[in-house]
Amino acid sequence: MVSPIDKLLLALVGLCAYLLGSVPSAYLVGRVYGVDIRRIGDRNVGAANTLRQVGVLAGTIVAVADIAKGVVSVLLAQALGAGDAGAMLAGLLAVVGHNWPVFLRFRGGRGAATGIGVFLALFPGVTAALFPLGILLFVITHRGTPASIIVFGPQPALYLLRAVAGPLPLLQVIPEQPAHLVLYSAALPLFILLVHIGRSRELRRERERLDPPPRPGAVRRTVP
Repeated sequence: MVSPIDKLLLALVGLCAYLLGSVPSAYLVGRVYGVDIRRIGDRNVGAANTLRQVGVLAGTIVAVADIAKGVVSVLLAQALGAGDAGAMLAGLLAVVGHNWPVFLRFRGGRGAATGIGVFLALFPGVTAALFPLGILLFVITHRGTPASIIVFGPQPALYLLRAVAGPLPLLQVIPEQPAHLVLYSAALPLFILLVHIGRSRELRRERERLDPPPRPGAVRRTVP
């Protein structure tokens, strides 16, 4: 049974993680460069849009800051003795804060970089091994999705494989995880994916509203 003190601790951890996740790194860095990241590119308040629209240095700063939000949120929960429940809650609410930040009227990014930070804190070994490849894909494609797939995608399967076929020598390098963390390693990326799909659809609808396709048989007028 959860004691009132434990409930208060979880609430404190969750609030701190949400507020930390809400710090709009991309917006703040964009303002330093004289742009509003919410008005350019795909309008996503995140590292990939900053990299494409502002520059490599700006995008790198945002990526590091957004990853740090996830790492610090989880480490804070662990330092306060909130256990796995507190760490998982902190990770989730850091991503929620990034996606729906109180400081930007609840309109933020998609949570991939912050989610990677959460994984670095909760699953440091495997995430650190996959992280360089994720960075390489991010630099090459200027998009966060391929990097996220590389970092997030294999982990639930690896932990399940470790649990089922753990005695195999090759799998001994993969840390054994409790069932709730294995489930979390699949649930958090799924949540981030659903947010990504929703935001992409919103952007498509907005573009169609601002620049609707021509009606059949109609001739699009061009401005000379």
